[in-house]
Amino acid sequence: MKTPFFLILAFCIGFLNTGFAQTTSDPLQQFYRRRDVAKIDQSLTTIGKSALDEDKKFFSSIRNVTFTIEPNLTLNRPLSQLAGTITPGGDNSSELKLQFERIKAEIPTIQKEFEARKFVWNLDYFIDLRLIDWKKLLMGASGCTVNTSYLTPVKDQLSCGSCWAFSAAATWEHSYKKIFSSAVNHNLSEEDMVNCGKTCAGDDAGSCSGGHTFKAFDYIKCFKVATEANYPYTATNAACMAKPKTYGAFFNGQVGTNVSFPTTDQVKAAITLYGAVTTYVFARSWGSYGTGVLNAIPNAAVTTYTYTGSDGRTYACGANYINHAVTIVGWCDAKNAWIIKNSWGTDWGSYGGYAYVAYNTYNIAKYVYYVVPRP
Repeated sequence: MKTPFFLILAFCIGFLNTGFAQTTSDPLQQFYRRRDVAKIDQSLTTIGKSALDEDKKFFSSIRNVTFTIEPNLTLNRPLSQLAGTITPGGDNSSELKLQFERIKAEIPTIQKEFEARKFVWNLDYFIDLRLIDWKKLLMGASGCTVNTSYLTPVKDQLSCGSCWAFSAAATWEHSYKKIFSSAVNHNLSEEDMVNCGKTCAGDDAGSCSGGHTFKAFDYIKCFKVATEANYPYTATNAACMAKPKTYGAFFNGQVGTNVSFPTTDQVKAAITLYGAVTTYVFARSWGSYGTGVLNAIPNAAVTTYTYTGSDGRTYACGANYINHAVTIVGWCDAKNAWIIKNSWGTDWGSYGGYAYVAYNTYNIAKYVYYVVPRP
């Protein structure tokens, strides 16, 4: 009698031996660099100075603050250019369930391709994230956990709300290094996703005005994506160019469902398994981040929270409000925070483009997605 597939998965814990190591209580300290803050401050434009003043006012109203603010050149770009319009629409749990069933039927074919290329297929790559007891699988893993060998260079989306494409690309790149034990950085073209990206059904994935990471993954899976070298980033909504498509994906999925935040353990386990995940956030006053743990706005703290940004636009934050996409590359229980990789360049903050974001703040991890690249 064969053991049921999901029973096998329920007892699989092999994926925990992944190279993720518990580190010191401050893993981002290795990326810290002292910057000439006064010089950066002098380089701020009128928009930048206004944004910094606004952030200082907001910062002064926060209780139990655990982060510092500093002038960043990021402030010279309005939030509308740093973050795009991202809404929860399109994340349909019933559709995801059907997608999962389709993937399950593809497993034998995927396994054969892995083996043909001399890669080891791990059944744990295909776990129904809605059914597994992540607490048991994590076996108490805690501390501060990040694997720097999976990290790829921090990029800069410039004045284009293409964070969704950068987060999707970074997650794919990290997962490739994790799953295939690669030391090579396989650089995906965000411009290809911005100009040509669409879902398997043909829906537009996004533009410089915003988009969706799960749709970007759909594009990579069904159509493949060009390399950065073949399709360089220009930060523009240009016409789609016919370029060779190099990189693909076997499948992608969502951690949890679209009706609630996945648990911290679920997200940790997904990072442990795939190397990184992409998520949406509400990036309020992130432009002036310096060091420490971003902790200003609890998830869904208020039904309606509005403010007028330095670009003159009115923004609101509620239970579902999100305006930016980032990649979660690790966590630090000592700081009660996720370790995220941003796409605002290495001069954002003092950690070279990385940051700590407190668990259950900024609506982080409301939607979390993973991808299994095709070698």
